Amino acid sequence: MLINREQQRVIDEVEQNILLLASAGTGKTNTLAYRVAHLIEGGYAKAENILCMTFTNKAANEMKDRIQSLVGSPAKAVEVSTFHSFCFFVLQQEGKRNETLYTDVTIFDEEDCKELSEPYRPGKLREMSFANIIGMVKEYRSLYGFYSDDLVGDYKQTIERLQKEQRPAIEQQFSSFGNVLYSELHDFLNHGHEWIAAYDESLASVHGLDFTDLICGVHRLFQDPVVRERWRSRYSYISVDEMQDTGVLEYKVLEMLWEGNHVLLCGDYFQTIYEWRGSDPFRLLKQFDADFKPLKIIFYENYRSNWTLFTMAFKTLQNMFPDLVGSIYTELPRANSERKGKPVLIKGCKNSYLEGRYIYEAICA
Repeated sequence: MLINREQQRVIDEVEQNILLLASAGTGKTNTLAYRVAHLIEGGYAKAENILCMTFTNKAANEMKDRIQSLVGSPAKAVEVSTFHSFCFFVLQQEGKRNETLYTDVTIFDEEDCKELSEPYRPGKLREMSFANIIGMVKEYRSLYGFYSDDLVGDYKQTIERLQKEQRPAIEQQFSSFGNVLYSELHDFLNHGHEWIAAYDESLASVHGLDFTDLICGVHRLFQDPVVRERWRSRYSYISVDEMQDTGVLEYKVLEMLWEGNHVLLCGDYFQTIYEWRGSDPFRLLKQFDADFKPLKIIFYENYRSNWTLFTMAFKTLQNMFPDLVGSIYTELPRANSERKGKPVLIKGCKNSYLEGRYIYEAICA
């Protein structure tokens, strides 16, 4: 693999924290893998003291394979996982130390959770929206520290505070085609604490945890300085990919691991797809910049897209977010490709259904 100048800076930097802004197709995964290899082979860190977090299982497996191809068997000791898998690992290990914690549990995926929450879902509210609002309330309960023996009361307090501080975010989940479902919203504000507590009890009855429980559980465990230090001191180099999809609670958990360690945070401002669940890349990156004083590195060369597609995409960003693009890029990104590509077709559709149908038929053609 040919390494460009900015990629080499990421690989070689072992002292400073790094904020890497890298969009898809810029060679990010390869660069991160080469950096891990450099840390191990250069003696800067033992493999077991390196933690790499990605957002999907596919990305985690790809990263593991890349590292192993570079350094061989030592790569097996590097911890490469999704954030949720890491949280589950923490809960499992702490459960071995304290039998009152997280033993004999099963992780329920989104489909399983929909089935458990269905009896409590307000009539017109979409399944996904109800799942989102449950996750939001559970996360903010943890952020607010509302833990007592009264589960219903804890959720009641959380929803009341959210109503004051995050009303637009709540209403967004109760919107259908631009209109707020006020009847369902009213029912939720009055009875949501009971529904979510009942859902939690349904999970507990089958020894289940949902994805949000994993994060909340670790966030709560890390309030104990002894537990927090045990995990913080376990690592010396930590990298987090796809940080633009990191929520506030996830950031709080990660932040407790970072102090005194070498941190690389990698992401793309324009790629976030999880703003509905609390992802706020601009605020979190600003906080990371203030607290950890990272070296900022930007990948300007795109190796995946042809010239036409890349130019069209970047001009779209420039037109939609002119101030933001201007503040991030000190030079224009470029497509490192000899392929010009076909002209971009602009297709107008009357509604989202027809748009989806057109895309499906275009793919099948």
